[in-house]
Amino acid sequence: MLFAGVDVQNSFAAKTYPPGVTASCASALPAPAAPSGSSGWTPIGRPVMGCNALYTTTLNGVTLIWMNSKLLSFNLYASSLMPGGGPYFHTSPVSPSDSMNLVAAFNSGFKMGDSHGGYYIDGRAVSPLINGQASAVISSDGSLNVGSWGTEIPMTPTVVAVRQNLTLLVDNGAVNPATSSAPYESWGVTWPGGPTTKRSAVGVTANGAVLFGAGSTLTVAQLAQAMAAGGAVRAMSLDQNSHYPQFSAFSPFGFTPASPANANNVIPGLEASDRYFQSSWNRDFFTASALGSATGAATGNGASAALHVHPRVH
Repeated sequence: MLFAGVDVQNSFAAKTYPPGVTASCASALPAPAAPSGSSGWTPIGRPVMGCNALYTTTLNGVTLIWMNSKLLSFNLYASSLMPGGGPYFHTSPVSPSDSMNLVAAFNSGFKMGDSHGGYYIDGRAVSPLINGQASAVISSDGSLNVGSWGTEIPMTPTVVAVRQNLTLLVDNGAVNPATSSAPYESWGVTWPGGPTTKRSAVGVTANGAVLFGAGSTLTVAQLAQAMAAGGAVRAMSLDQNSHYPQFSAFSPFGFTPASPANANNVIPGLEASDRYFQSSWNRDFFTASALGSATGAATGNGASAALHVHPRVH
């Protein structure tokens, strides 16, 4: 099949690569090596430039999703409630045009009063950023980094969004001892109480891949240990309890937009993806969109499409 003079049927079909083997597109990170004791990585979601951008595995009750940062551009979306003070450039719901690029979406952090941190978006601090707090930081090139604010990650002219939430779960590849020694309430109140609840986290690996982890019945230590075992050198807590943690990978067929109808709600026991497409959803969230110069992806052999792949411009 020709699209803009390119044989997308053969040129952009999604390919699966064994762990450690670099994908055919030169910019992609190597596929991750499977953590010891895990179920092994499985590709999910729509391909980007013919390469699998997402892989998932399970480890000790935690579902991990590995995201290829060389193929994806990240954004922080404000919502009807979080962080307040809008409107902002990216505000829910995901627009029809943006959904053409959408590869994945996942939840953000606690409400501002519970996060013990600040919030920076669209060039201003909605809530003051706090040095030392765990921070998910998006730069103008669309990359997402995680680290301690002010030490591991400073403010620079390229920073476009900062979402802070508690302190780091994992730092320099080591699990924070407080995940086991501190009272579980110090990592957020649980509903209806007790150390286990629905939890989620985001981190980065040594080569810059983004790692998301979540599960329906987890302790803080269990989540932190899985993130470290999955390759995170730094990781932070995101939202927890009830229906807040969520990760969706999208697999639309042909040149069609991402939507709840083609979402893979990857993590068992968590809710569906409708929230990202509703103006009434009251929590902020992250998106991962296709990055690059390709104009299409194959739809043959069950592969999905990645259309209108956009540059990293915020």
